[in-house]
Parts: sequence; structure tokens; C-alpha cells
Amino acid sequence: MGPVLIGALFGDSQVSFTPDGQLYFHSGRNGRLHVKEPDGSVRGNHPYLNAVAVLRLVYPQAAWAAAMQQSQDAGNITPLAILREADHLLGQRGEAATESICLDVYECLSDSAVPLPREVLAGPHDTRWGITSPGRYGQVEGPPR
Repeated sequence: MGPVLIGALFGDSQVSFTPDGQLYFHSGRNGRLHVKEPDGSVRGNHPYLNAVAVLRLVYPQAAWAAAMQQSQDAGNITPLAILREADHLLGQRGEAATESICLDVYECLSDSAVPLPREVLAGPHDTRWGITSPGRYGQVEGPPR
């Protein structure tokens, strides 16, 4: 999911090499996330966005693995069908109540937006993505827990 969302936000990934052999990953080719504005227009430039968060469910590993196997045994072959049936099975068993709701937070690169503090949206299973070093974007650490 991460690379797909990063591509939607900032454009296609690109790789370049310097003469001394350094490898750099870039984005920006072929677009940005297009969002419908309050006036009805659709634009791909959003200098006010400081982050985008994606909700994700995390189930206890053993229960999730068993539900995935049962879904496949029931004849589901496509990844989406397997996931949907596994989620349904966990819900039927009442195991959905033990799931954790977490976030994948993608910091935006706008110079004009107020940065989202690292301690905001930083749950135990959340991930945070942002600038890791000049010219590099990847998973970053949140505040110390």
C-alpha cells in the first residue's frame, strides 16, 4: 500500500544514480493526488495538506492466519476475495472485537503547511512516512514511546 499511496501523493517513483555510485529515489513524474475542493474544482496541488492518514485493521496473527487459510479452503482464489472472506469469518467468530485500528500516516512535502507533530497519530501499530534524509522519503520513527 505504501508505494501506491506515495505515488498518488507525489507522482511516480524514479531512481537516479550519481557518477560516484550513489542511488537516489525520487517522485514527482505523472501527477499528484487529485482532491475535490469545496468549490467543486479538482486540483492536484494542495499546499495546505500536512499529512494523509490511511486506516488499517490489525488482527491477532494466529486468528488472521487461520481465517485466511479457511477462506482459501472454501475456494476463494483472488487476494481480495480471500481477504473479504477472512474478515467476514473473523467477524462471525466475534474475533473482530480484538482487532486494532491503526494508521499509516504519510507526511506531505508542502513548505507552506504546518507539519503534523510526530506525537500526533502515533499509536502502537501506526506507521509514519516522511523525509528520511535529503532527497529520500520512507518510513520514519515517531516520538519515543
